[in-house]
Amino acid sequence: MVNERQTDTCADVMYRRERQRGCGEAGLDFAPFIPSQDEVDQQMSALDDKLVSKAQEQYANREIYPLDECYQLDGSTFISAEAFEEILGDEQTHYMAWKNGCIDKLSIDYWEMPDVMAYLVERSIAEGDGGECCYTDAQPIDYAEDVRTRPARCWSA
Repeated sequence: MVNERQTDTCADVMYRRERQRGCGEAGLDFAPFIPSQDEVDQQMSALDDKLVSKAQEQYANREIYPLDECYQLDGSTFISAEAFEEILGDEQTHYMAWKNGCIDKLSIDYWEMPDVMAYLVERSIAEGDGGECCYTDAQPIDYAEDVRTRPARCWSA
């Protein structure tokens, strides 16, 4: 199990180092942009809707096969890596952190720190139960479940 105290200390050190960096020759400190929890939820929910819609389209068209590498949005929703990356662009790590429940009132302070966000995502996947948003194969996909066939009736004479 990961030592959460160690994780928080590592994140704090990275945050302080980032804040100490100067801006240009003047050496001005800069404050990173930190969105509110509501802004994050709104932005990520909109992206989630787009991803789920595209994943449903790909499932309906049978574009992903059980051994294809793709992204798992949750335990049963898969999307191709190409579509995932196209829709999210630079927001991939933010989205995965949000989707995996890593973004809360404490971790949102590290929103503009890619290393910390990536660490939170990796930790959530390692400690998860398999239903996390992650890069994997689509082995659980079973198109046969959606085939609706009516069994033939047997008539005896």
